[in-house]
Amino acid sequence: MRIFIDANILISRIVFEGNEREFLKKSISKEIQLVSSEDTINEVSKIIEMKFPEFLDIYRELLVILNIEIISRKKYKDKIKSYTVIRDKNDRHILASATEGKCEYIVTEDKDLLVLIEFENIKIINARGIMENLTR
Repeated sequence: MRIFIDANILISRIVFEGNEREFLKKSISKEIQLVSSEDTINEVSKIIEMKFPEFLDIYRELLVILNIEIISRKKYKDKIKSYTVIRDKNDRHILASATEGKCEYIVTEDKDLLVLIEFENIKIINARGIMENLTR
């Protein structure tokens, strides 16, 4: 199973307890390949450095432990403009990279993404929803 994880899931996992943390713990022990985009990883790095610098080392270790496959921007950058179904154009890279990464799910807490429910056969779901799917 290939699951794209959005920036808010990674940040929540590192800084706060909750469904996001439980989801990422489960992903270590399951046959799941976590996927993210170069843009997402860059965004998370900037936010951690600016707002939560005390978690920077944990973040770097987490990227290694989770073995997140990072889709290079050059693989999806030409497709970004064509993903106009989403209101926030800054989230288009998520749809483009999840499609490029052949993901089955996008896990996010972003309402602009969640409202889509599904995009090109990729289910868009929050951390609680993916936890329910993983325990079935």
